[in-house]
Amino acid sequence: MGKKILFADLDGTLIETISGSTFPKGIWDMKFKFDVIDKIKELGFECLIIITNQGGIENGFVNERNFTKGKMNFIVMGLEEYLGIPVDYNYCSSNDTENHFRKPNIGMLNAACKNIIENRFHMKSNKRNMLMIGDASGKEGQFSDSEGMYKIKE
Repeated sequence: MGKKILFADLDGTLIETISGSTFPKGIWDMKFKFDVIDKIKELGFECLIIITNQGGIENGFVNERNFTKGKMNFIVMGLEEYLGIPVDYNYCSSNDTENHFRKPNIGMLNAACKNIIENRFHMKSNKRNMLMIGDASGKEGQFSDSEGMYKIKE
């Protein structure tokens, strides 16, 4: 495959709700999507970066501290243990579609390349070695058009 760094959306891609709700009601209302996680393991990536819009924080539906210190710590530790590779995340709590860090804008991805891949994992962030997966491509008619394909210039 040749890709070393995987970027993945969180909700609907790496986790899903137990209740069947669109968004988890709490940390207890989520489960890993092992069909996706097993495929990630099989493909042999060197690291995983979760890139996620979390507008529920801005709207007051999600407590930011519970999200970062509870939910994401649990997810990162669980994925690192299961996959055997470093895992980290970056998120945007804004609902403003013009916000540079909200997907599909590239600010969050660029920040992850610099702050996580280069500074924390000490890897070179070469766009040819990266892949992004998610549950929405932003095509008209899909449930979400906020996660469209990143438009990154080499």
